[in-house]
Amino acid sequence: MKKLFLIMLCVFFGFLLSHNAQAQIATINATNFQITLDESAPLQPFYEASITALGFTTEERAFRFFSAICSNTFTFTVDYAAGKVKIDPRQEYLTTSLTVAEWNAILTTKQANFFNKYNTMPR
Repeated sequence: MKKLFLIMLCVFFGFLLSHNAQAQIATINATNFQITLDESAPLQPFYEASITALGFTTEERAFRFFSAICSNTFTFTVDYAAGKVKIDPRQEYLTTSLTVAEWNAILTTKQANFFNKYNTMPR
């Protein structure tokens, strides 16, 4: 129950922090589930990526997946109707500021975990 509460809190705060900001583009590779933030601009408060190619059949399944990969470094907020997910790099939990390239390096280290969760959860 505590874990569910923390996941819901993480998603809620991710939504609040990103609600009025302008999104930068991110991509999610549907083949290997690599998430990449756009490096053409400085770090943004959040990024948006399409989830339409990922094959989620219900909003609940998309929500459960992205809730499962939410962490203290990234928050994911699903907008199933729009076919998007908001990705929030959680800079406030770090002792130093990171560049977009460094955030992408963190995402690369998490890619195998994302891919495994994606392949083991119902879509």
